[in-house]
Amino acid sequence: MRLKRPFSCVLFPLLCLFTPPAAADVEHVVLCWLNKPGDTEAARALIRVSKELRDIPGVQNLVAGPPLASERPVVDDSFDVGVVMRFADAAALEEYLNHPEHVRRVNETLRPLCGRIQIYDIQH
Repeated sequence: MRLKRPFSCVLFPLLCLFTPPAAADVEHVVLCWLNKPGDTEAARALIRVSKELRDIPGVQNLVAGPPLASERPVVDDSFDVGVVMRFADAAALEEYLNHPEHVRRVNETLRPLCGRIQIYDIQH
């Protein structure tokens, strides 16, 4: 398979050395362990509030729910609620993280309900 290079890289190879990389999509993965593991009311509240974050500018997609139970040893299904969000790039994620509505919901709902929170940000 032959890789295609931009026309400018063929004519002006030095320009390609200084071309910034294209913005990449970012997945923001949040895993939550409740203060009271298995508390279905708290899990429902966390899922409901998480889904309301869809309305914040920059959020392209958001899903939230419980883990899929698994017997596979490589799968960690010990968390109570997982949230996966997509952003256009790291700048959009940063704007979301600082948005007043996000900050408010984290402080009013997420932190009070969760004993542990693990976050993974993946660029692709």
